[in-house]
Amino acid sequence: MNCIRNYTYNGLIFFFLPVICLAIQDSISYHFDPISVQGKNQKSQSKSPVHIIQPSSLKKKSNSLTLNSAIESVPGITVFSDENFAQDTRISIRGVGLRSSFGIRGVKVFLDGVPESTPDGQAQLDAIDLMFINTINIFKSPSSSVFGNASGAALNFISNPLSDKSQNKLNICLGSYNSKKLNIELNGFNKIFKWRLNGLHKFSKGFRQHSSTESNILNLSTEFILRGSQKFKISLNNLFSPFSYDPGGLTLNEVNEDRRRARTANIDYRSGESVFQSKFSLIYNSTIFEKYDLRSHLFYKGRQFQNRLPFESGGQSELARKYGGFSSIVEKSSTILSNNKTSIGFEYLDQVDLRSRYDNMQGEKGQLVYKKNESYKSLGLFLYNILKFKKGHIFNLAIRYDLNLISFEDYVLIGDRDAREYHNFSPSTGLSLEIFRDFRLFSNFSQNFETPTLYELGNDPQNISGKGINNNLEPQNSFSGELGFEGEFSDLKKVRGTFFQTRTKGEIIPFELSGIPGRTFYRNSGKTLKNGYELELIGTLINKINYSLSYTNSNFRFTDYKIDDENLMGNLLPLIPKDNFHLELERIDFFGIDVSINILLKSKIYADDLNEQMIPGYRKVDFMLLKKIETLKVNSVIKLNIDNVLGNDFYDNIRSNAWGGRYFEPAHGRYFSMGLELMF
Repeated sequence: MNCIRNYTYNGLIFFFLPVICLAIQDSISYHFDPISVQGKNQKSQSKSPVHIIQPSSLKKKSNSLTLNSAIESVPGITVFSDENFAQDTRISIRGVGLRSSFGIRGVKVFLDGVPESTPDGQAQLDAIDLMFINTINIFKSPSSSVFGNASGAALNFISNPLSDKSQNKLNICLGSYNSKKLNIELNGFNKIFKWRLNGLHKFSKGFRQHSSTESNILNLSTEFILRGSQKFKISLNNLFSPFSYDPGGLTLNEVNEDRRRARTANIDYRSGESVFQSKFSLIYNSTIFEKYDLRSHLFYKGRQFQNRLPFESGGQSELARKYGGFSSIVEKSSTILSNNKTSIGFEYLDQVDLRSRYDNMQGEKGQLVYKKNESYKSLGLFLYNILKFKKGHIFNLAIRYDLNLISFEDYVLIGDRDAREYHNFSPSTGLSLEIFRDFRLFSNFSQNFETPTLYELGNDPQNISGKGINNNLEPQNSFSGELGFEGEFSDLKKVRGTFFQTRTKGEIIPFELSGIPGRTFYRNSGKTLKNGYELELIGTLINKINYSLSYTNSNFRFTDYKIDDENLMGNLLPLIPKDNFHLELERIDFFGIDVSINILLKSKIYADDLNEQMIPGYRKVDFMLLKKIETLKVNSVIKLNIDNVLGNDFYDNIRSNAWGGRYFEPAHGRYFSMGLELMF
């Protein structure tokens, strides 16, 4: 409670600090928010094109228990772990984000512009559901100059807007493998504020043995409309997941014997997790002195986490995480030289993890072997400027300074303390040229950094007992560039193409040791080079058939990497397919029913740095029907989804560099789900 009070007091003191920095300048009023506004008006404001997943697309896929189906079609994105709820959704944007066997690394995640990612670079999406989300903004260009500690880009989930109507909702979804999803939403409003209460329950027995899950989410959002342009929003989010079991990775022989089986050790050690999490956030937007647009947020998150891993030594973990921070951005405009928009701001984040490890005695808690207070503090100062010229050309420049303080205090070895300190400057620049109406060329270049996470530093492969930290693990640094075009032509509603390249030094790579398979350690490779291009077409065919087509080509390789005496120069990075193709065909109001077909094609990938284990490519076809029924009192929507219509075999998750060839987590076959939404 004291921690919450400290964040609140300090945050309110600094809410308005950036205004002082710009108060002596004259300007006209103009609102700019590097996170939200880019997604709303990407043509005129964004430093690079932003991919926006629209409400209509999310609504079609809201039967899903995870977010994977909503983003797997976006060019440049690779997703894993749609069915292993203990590992959570894994996302890669242009080759960044998959180094951990669970969650997301190197990609910043936001909910309504408020961080979901921790300052050390971790993110979990278990408290976010498609039922709550209106749009998803995806920033694919690496943006340390805006978002701080991350080699990759960013995801901003925009929640459903609060309603001006007292309309309530009930959603019921049933699917294969005893999957269930129930959501209740209550809305209310008056002259000065609006509110919404959501309650969501999810359960699935799972396709594989030992893969069942249950989670419960409760959300409360209120928005106050104060004098003038002031808006004040408070949100509370609670997650309780009593169990999510981990079926583990299999060898190829085990997969061929039985795709639905779990790894024996995962059953014996009762591998899985439980989570309780609460988050409070406060967002304040205002125009000050009719000149400055201010956006500030304050948040605090507490997470209680327990898991069991499939080995004895240190195989049970308990994590008590306290994480919070505050940020302010102020923006102003002037007409000096051109339409000039300047944003200046700061961000302070504070993460404290009390992590304990116990021996896992066949599922029972054994002796305490590790207990440390792990701390990560981050202070970021940034400046962002956009010059918009009369002919529609845009030039932007950004720079950010980050101070990251890391410390470990050992409670088992009294007096043992380790600390690190990192200083980083991250510049970026971009240019957008309007060649003719509705057609632009753009380029962006940036320098980015990413520190190891607390978990990665605390796992030392040379001292598995947990004494000290991994002093051989260093931050990775990268330089990124992209060149592209974007336009609209009559029936071709959008065409976009992008060529990108990222050079990384010290890429952080996961691996396992033979003595404790299932526990992941990390090391720096030498250098990597990621080259690729993306193409996206959206338009209309005959008979009102809409189509969306995307293709990504990825050539991601090690350019300087040795393991012992093995030279891996030229090897492909694991898990990323060279070719990724998606096609969606949609017919709206076909005899009163919306029909959609999604086709996803992926080429082969490698499961290991040595490129010895090849995973074959696959194709997946999904089918959806949606029917709207409107009456005077109740409006309803009925949805039928058939995933993997052809019943093809492929893998839901691949564990890179797993010991003993246990790379494989098979995906389900044909999957049915039906959903009913009532609005009253």
